[in-house]
Amino acid sequence: GVESDVVDDEGNPLEDELAFIRSAYSSDEISISENKITYKVQLPMEDEAELIKVDVVLSIPKDYPASGVLDVECNICRSSSCSPEVRRCAIDALPNLMETLTWEAKAGEGSEALLSIFTVAESWTKNDWHGIVSAKILPAAQSKRRTGSDLENGCFEICTALIHSHHIVEVDTIQMAKKIASKLSLGGYMKTGRPGLMLVEGTEADCHSLVELIILGQKKARNSCKSVGSSYFKLANKVVRSENDLNAGRKLPRKMQQLESSIGMDELKAACEKMGLAKALSDILLD
Repeated sequence: GVESDVVDDEGNPLEDELAFIRSAYSSDEISISENKITYKVQLPMEDEAELIKVDVVLSIPKDYPASGVLDVECNICRSSSCSPEVRRCAIDALPNLMETLTWEAKAGEGSEALLSIFTVAESWTKNDWHGIVSAKILPAAQSKRRTGSDLENGCFEICTALIHSHHIVEVDTIQMAKKIASKLSLGGYMKTGRPGLMLVEGTEADCHSLVELIILGQKKARNSCKSVGSSYFKLANKVVRSENDLNAGRKLPRKMQQLESSIGMDELKAACEKMGLAKALSDILLD
């Protein structure tokens, strides 16, 4: 296993990272063998009968995580059950997924990178893959299958979440939060100063992942003696709505916009009012 082939002693960073991964994912989602970790993802399709499974295989270099870059390989599983058209679309999309995950692996060189790669992979299946399928396959299929009721009710869920912290003032914290939001394809606003507030929009899972990854990033930075502050981030409240298109249905900026302290509070209040989170913001400010 990884422990015997890559790890020399108990309690080192790789052991700790693997323990966390095992606690966060089920055996149906990950498998560990030799010096490889396989993360199993599914590419969602409007037609649930179209089942496309992809194995994201990460090869662990000898001195990881202290040095070395995780090698990324993506393969379509033989158990996938889909039309030839959809399979070709997935095959054409895999190089883009591999490139995205390789960039993330290189960005994480010298630190624990497994969770961030898994998170980016999951985000890719919900955002980038959706865009690829929408451009190549869905237009004709939707025109044949969608009814007026489908269009009225919406087919995609978009989450708007209000995240708060005692403060957001450190430059490293601001840059880290923006980088994570970008990787997760989350847009919206970040109000710096005291209190620190983020109003983000994307998939519900990605909104929760943002908070988790910021907290994880703060922990890693503190262990590396970097100044990212110790203010705890928490998701205060969220609203979920249905739209006909995951990207075109967004109501907040596609990229995270930074609002400065008290000047930006009025703009954030207006956005929260628009998105149905005015009371959640008021509760935070009164606390």
